[in-house]
Amino acid sequence: MQVGDHQEELAASAGPAVCQFVKKMGCKGTLSGMFNLPVSICVTQQGEVLVADRGNYRIQIFNRKGFQREIRRNASSIDNFVLSFLGADLPNLIPLSIAVTPQGLIGVTDNYDNSVKVYTMDGNCVACHKNQLIKPWGITAMPSAGTVYFTQGLALNFEKRHNEPHLEGGFSIGSVDTDGQLGKQLSHFFSETEDFRCITGMCVDANGDLLVTDSGRKEILQFPKEGGFKVLIQEGLTCPVGVATTQKGQLLVLDCWDHCVKVYTYIQRRHSSTS
Repeated sequence: MQVGDHQEELAASAGPAVCQFVKKMGCKGTLSGMFNLPVSICVTQQGEVLVADRGNYRIQIFNRKGFQREIRRNASSIDNFVLSFLGADLPNLIPLSIAVTPQGLIGVTDNYDNSVKVYTMDGNCVACHKNQLIKPWGITAMPSAGTVYFTQGLALNFEKRHNEPHLEGGFSIGSVDTDGQLGKQLSHFFSETEDFRCITGMCVDANGDLLVTDSGRKEILQFPKEGGFKVLIQEGLTCPVGVATTQKGQLLVLDCWDHCVKVYTYIQRRHSSTS
């Protein structure tokens, strides 16, 4: 796996982070451990990996030994009876984004009914919020203290030019600090020469550096706290949509169109003694 050497070098780091491909987990399918258009990934403090398996209407949970269990939306027995009697389809869980709190609760944005749901690790739904929500998408779990990152679209416009689809606009990465103040925003518009194309997923590593997936450029980017950014991975990805790090020093990349999780080694950068 080639390590990106972006034009912008960072003086605060003694050396670039290194990512090397290790293995691929899963393939397209409906069985346990298989995926169909997975869209979000996160890791618990205990090292369990959660994947929002959108096309299979479920959340899959893995431990170090492999597949452990899944979470689906289950209506009550009365609801099932009424819907079946009327010949209607049973409700599904269509997860768009997932996050886990330090307490072990799973937050899910559900595209089926445009809601935000909270599940226990055992799959019990303990909260569901729909009021005043139009199209909830991204979700992140707020740690006890720290910065919250978010993405947003900027003046998006889709049109056809010369019978070819053309997307104008861009994406920005923003942050909110512990005092609730809006931090610096990094904004870029679409262009063949621009830095970002389509930022879809992100996480923060143990150093506090922001890692993001750019599905448009098929890259994984790193944003150190000191500023700037560099490319970590720029080969071997078809549509990266999610990224997470583990305590074992691995980087997990969720590749939607390849229907799998790709595992990389992740050597975090070392700060210089003068920084």
